[in-house]
Amino acid sequence: MIIGCFINNFKSYSSSDYVNLANISKIKFSAIIGNNGAGKSTILEALNYFFKQSDWIENNENQRVEGYVSGVFKIKKTVLTFG
Repeated sequence: MIIGCFINNFKSYSSSDYVNLANISKIKFSAIIGNNGAGKSTILEALNYFFKQSDWIENNENQRVEGYVSGVFKIKKTVLTFG
């Protein structure tokens, strides 16, 4: 289950920002809400890039910083195997 993501140099995100998508202790429903222009669609477009490798929409204000989108997932400890 995805619980958040880090976004950097993607559209309106010029610095590295963490976007929380779920309350880990009470996960039943997630919603992205905010005023017009707050960046709701940008979060969804960044996640679309992360999962489907769609087109990158670069933030033109900071040309020296390489952009990235990184998902944060919650998994059960028992799923991990080390060997």
